[in-house]
Amino acid sequence: MIEAQIAYLRGALDYRRQHGVARLEPTALAQRQYVAQLDRDTEGSVWTAGGCRSWYVDATGRNSTLWPGSVRAYQRRLAHFEIGDYATERPHHLPAREPALA
Repeated sequence: MIEAQIAYLRGALDYRRQHGVARLEPTALAQRQYVAQLDRDTEGSVWTAGGCRSWYVDATGRNSTLWPGSVRAYQRRLAHFEIGDYATERPHHLPAREPALA
């Protein structure tokens, strides 16, 4: 899984470099959709059903730590960097500085 994360990160960094982007930030919509999907995939699992008490489950009863699928499913999900899930910001160029007077 770590290899998939690194490859995805490299895709993001490559995109930034190729397009002159200063910042990439997941959109609120992408975050909501991702969390909702994880909650659906986790629902009824051993981690959330039957009163499981572990550090994987937070105070609200959500498993916000573990990926609920297989490693292969995780690799497929991160196979390609998706710019549509991110807001971008171009760098702010500062005006050229005047040379110091001697």
